[in-house]
Amino acid sequence: MSKERRNFYRIHYPSTKSAILSVCGVDFEIINLSETGAKAKFSHDFKKLIKKNSSYEISIQLIAGEGISLVGKVLRVKKDELVFSFESSIPYELIMKEQRYLIQYRLKIQGQNINQE
Repeated sequence: MSKERRNFYRIHYPSTKSAILSVCGVDFEIINLSETGAKAKFSHDFKKLIKKNSSYEISIQLIAGEGISLVGKVLRVKKDELVFSFESSIPYELIMKEQRYLIQYRLKIQGQNINQE
């Protein structure tokens, strides 16, 4: 069994809070994000709108408040997933800022759960 290796840090979003990827006027919740790509929740309703191997101008609204616009190519379109590879990279600093925000968010949620017990 081979072990997959990636060269870029990947953020995995919780189901309760995610960044938003906008393409063709439609917003999709991001499942995970790296400097060079993203996987988003996808509805089959948009299959005719978004095509594999096509490039689109997309915007991403990070939960930490930053927004970025770039061009992404669709690598995969599945029943419930849409995978993009970006032509240019999201700056590493923005990825790390987003990760720090998520860590604080998770700590806050854990603290609320502990206080409710």
